Amino acid sequence: MFQKCFASIDSTNTHVPAPYWAAVSPVRVPLSSCNRAADFLIDWFGPEELKHVVGGERWWQVRGLDGVDGEWITEKQYLSDEKVDVDIGRKLTDDEEDILRMEKIETVMVCYR
Repeated sequence: MFQKCFASIDSTNTHVPAPYWAAVSPVRVPLSSCNRAADFLIDWFGPEELKHVVGGERWWQVRGLDGVDGEWITEKQYLSDEKVDVDIGRKLTDDEEDILRMEKIETVMVCYR
């Protein structure tokens, strides 16, 4: 059931706008982080179980990219109102400021596109 839902959502490739109460900031997850995550999953599941989970150990790791596009997402109510003070020689973008505020949230889930 879920597989059909995900497949139909993924096949549309349509941008879904975030609700008004959500803070969403685009990020690029570096390939080095993706590779570390892949190693962790291989260790966790083992090669035999990976065949059932994702169809094998290697195909889903093949990427010709610098990284994977993703989004930091949270409810705005969880972000603190205090301003982020970082001296990087320029003004932070709203997305950068939101990401720094999101890092202070106790639990964060990262969703990959």
